[in-house]
Amino acid sequence: MKTTCYTIIFLISIFSVKGQNIPTISLDKEIYQPNEAIIVSFSGLKHPTDWFGIDYISVRDSQWYYSNGLKSVPNPSISKGKIKKFKAPSTPGRHVMAFYEYSSTKIKLFVYFDVAGSVEKTLSLDKLIFKPGEKIAVSFTGGASTDDWIGIDVNSRSYDWFYLNGTRTKPVTVIPNGTLNHTAPLLEGFHSLQFYAKGNYLMASNLIFEVSSIKETEVDLKVLGLNIWNTAAKESNYIANIIKATDVDIAIFTEIGSRSSLNNIALKSFGSNNHIGYFEGHGTGIISKYRITKQTRIGEYSALFEVDVLGTKINVVGCHLNYKCYASYLPRGYNSSCDTGGFGRINPAITDISTISRQNLQSGRKDEMEILITALNDNPTIIIGDFNEPSHQDWTEDTKNKFDHNGVVYQ
Repeated sequence: MKTTCYTIIFLISIFSVKGQNIPTISLDKEIYQPNEAIIVSFSGLKHPTDWFGIDYISVRDSQWYYSNGLKSVPNPSISKGKIKKFKAPSTPGRHVMAFYEYSSTKIKLFVYFDVAGSVEKTLSLDKLIFKPGEKIAVSFTGGASTDDWIGIDVNSRSYDWFYLNGTRTKPVTVIPNGTLNHTAPLLEGFHSLQFYAKGNYLMASNLIFEVSSIKETEVDLKVLGLNIWNTAAKESNYIANIIKATDVDIAIFTEIGSRSSLNNIALKSFGSNNHIGYFEGHGTGIISKYRITKQTRIGEYSALFEVDVLGTKINVVGCHLNYKCYASYLPRGYNSSCDTGGFGRINPAITDISTISRQNLQSGRKDEMEILITALNDNPTIIIGDFNEPSHQDWTEDTKNKFDHNGVVYQ
C-alpha cells in the first residue's frame, strides 16, 4: 500500500490507496416532490452508450437518457456533465438513480433519493455485498399493518417475498420492527430489497445490494483530514472547494462546530450522495461517499467511524488531542499551558528533559493513543487528525541548535 500525504492551507492531509478509477454520479437533492425536476451530475464516463435510468431494476420507470440528456447516442462521447431531463416519480418512497455502462442493463453505480409523502419505513443490511447463496439478515422499521411485506427482485423480476414475520403466512398482529433471515440469490449482480405497505405494490422503501463471488474489490480511496479551527459556519464554500479540488472520498474534521455546518459542507462537496457522522465535544465529524455503518466515541478525544467501502469495512478515526501541556514550547522560552500561565513567555527557557517529558505526559496524549489502539478491531484503519504533538524527528542532534531548540535533543 502506497500512502501519499500533502499539506494544504491548515492541517490537511490526503491518504491515497492506489486502485481503479470509477465513474461518479450525484443528485442536486436528497428529497423531491412528485414530478419535481432532478439534476444528475456525472463524471468519469468512458463510453458513448453509457446511460442513466430511474428505478430500472425495480419498477422499470420509463425515464432513461444517455449522457447528452437524449435517447440518441452522443457523438462524441461525454465524460463529464449534467442531465436535467429527469422528473421525480409520482410514487412516494425511496427510489434509485442508476448508471449503466455501454448498453448494459446491469447497474454499475447508483444513488438513492426519496419522493415526499412516503411512510417512514426503513430497510437495512449488515453489509451490501454478499456471496451467492449467503445468508442475509434483513432489518426493518416502520411496520404498520399485518399486510406489510418485503420482496427481493432479481433482474426486475420477483425472486422472493415474505410478510414481516419472515413467512408467507400473514402475521396475527402488527410487527413494527425486527430482523428476518433470508438467502442471497445465486445470480450475481445488483438486486433490490423492497418494502411494501398494506399488501399493495406501492414501494415505501428499498435498498440495493450486490451478489458477487469476487473476493476483493480494488478501489482508489482518498481521505482528507482538516482542523477548521473554531467552526465552519462562515467558510463552508471554501472548505467544500478544497474537498472538490482534492477529489477525496472521505473527509474528517475537527472543530467542525455543529452538525448543521457538517451537513452544509457535505451537500456542497458531494451533493446528495453523502453520508455523515458527528460527535459533540471537540466537534469531530466525517462526510463520506460511502455508507457509515457505525460510530463510536473512544476515550476523551477520539471518534471512530466504521465505513463500508464496497463491502469492506474500514475504520476512519478522527483525533483531536489535548492542546495543553504543549511541552515543545518550553525550550523555546514559552509556557506549555500545563498550569495557569497559559502560553506566555518564560525566562529562562526550560531545557531539562525530565521536566519536558513530565509535562508532555501530563497532557494525556500518550494515554489517549494507547486507549485508541487497544480499542481497534481487525478492520483496516486510518487515523487522522490534530494530534497537538511535534514529531520526535524534529528534535534530533542535527536540529538541537536550530529553530529555538536551545540544545534540546528529544527522542
